[in-house]
This record gives sequence, structure tokens and C-alpha cells, in this order.
Amino acid sequence: MKLKNIKGCVYSEYFDYSTYMDGNPNIEIPPDVGQLVVLDKTIKYIPNLSQTNVTSMSISMLEPEQELYIEPGSLPHSLKSLTLSVKIQDTLEPGLFPEGLQSITIDDRNNQFFKPNVLPESLESLQLLSEYDKPFESGSLPSRLKTLTILFLMGNQDLSHLPKSLECIEFGEINTFKLLPDFNQFHRLATLQNFQFEHIHLVPPTVRRQSILAPSNLSVYIYWNI
Repeated sequence: MKLKNIKGCVYSEYFDYSTYMDGNPNIEIPPDVGQLVVLDKTIKYIPNLSQTNVTSMSISMLEPEQELYIEPGSLPHSLKSLTLSVKIQDTLEPGLFPEGLQSITIDDRNNQFFKPNVLPESLESLQLLSEYDKPFESGSLPSRLKTLTILFLMGNQDLSHLPKSLECIEFGEINTFKLLPDFNQFHRLATLQNFQFEHIHLVPPTVRRQSILAPSNLSVYIYWNI
């Protein structure tokens, strides 16, 4: 199937992915398409989109138990932003995410371990919207990462391998974790969200915006440092 582009018109069309696209190696995305949204019930894998000009891509699955397999090298080389509202394969290999990708959001159906070199060095923002309990090892996260959001940080986590480039760290909810030996190693850290009250003395002076979980965990206090 070939998607035609009409000059001067806003391209918008719906297709039955499972019938027309799933497994079809001849899909052609018009060169002017920069944003691609894939929504389906039973999608198993996406075609090779590496040579398209797509910069923003969102993949959503309506069937919560269905797993999507992403072939390394199949995502657009031009991709800057990726949102995965779908369960993807458990083992993530280097080359899955293209170099140049700046933002990744992964929803709550995923809890993968990030081996070194899986995430591209170009990545600046990573959002994990799951109960994340996998360890962070040296090289798990890119050295240029600026924003790290984890909705539910679970287990006894050792955060000493977080990249020093971080400017914003956000925890939606915290179970237990091993503290960093010194938060002052984050020389650029300006935002610290949902930090535990008893650890407020560890907040570095560079932080300008922070929210602190009260000891009762019943409310959140907002502190502004000028």
C-alpha cells in the first residue's frame, strides 16, 4: 500500500493497520509526514520506517496483553520523540532506538532492564511510567540525559549510577531505595520532585524547584529556593 501526499493539504487518514500494514514491507510514508501515530488492537510489529522523515512517533495498543516487537533499526532515523503506550519485547538490544532520539516515554506495561548502549547518547528525556524495579548500572543511562521521570520507583534501588548531567529528577512514588552518596555530584540539578522529607538535607544548593513528600505521605509540600 502506498500513502499519497497532496501538496498544500493537511494529510490525515485512518487505516486498518492489522489488515493493510501489519507485515507489509512496501509501506511508503509521504516525505512531508513528520508526526506518525499508530493505534491498533493487535499490532505485532511495525514495518521498516527507518528511511522516513518522521520526527515524532506514538504507538498505542488497545489490547493490554498484546506485545509489540520492534526490530532494531526499523524506527525512523530522523526520530526525535517516541511515546510507547504499548508493551514491547522484554529484551532491549543496542540499535533499537535510533541515534538522534531526544525523548522517550514508556508506559506502565513495561519494566525492562536497560543494558549499556541500548539508549542512544542523544537522549535528553526519559519517562518510565511503570513500577520500575530494575537496577541502574554504569552505562545504563546516557551521559547527556537531562530529565529522568519514574512514576513508581520500587525495590531497594542504588541510584549511584545516574548520569551527572541530570537537571531534573522526578519520582511519582517511592518505595525504598539506596541513597546516592552525595547529590552534590549533580552540578546541574535544578528540579527534584517528590523527594522524601527525611532526606531533605541531601538536596544540593543548585536545586531551585523541589517538592517534598511529607512524613505521613498524605500531602506534598512545595518549596522554592531562590
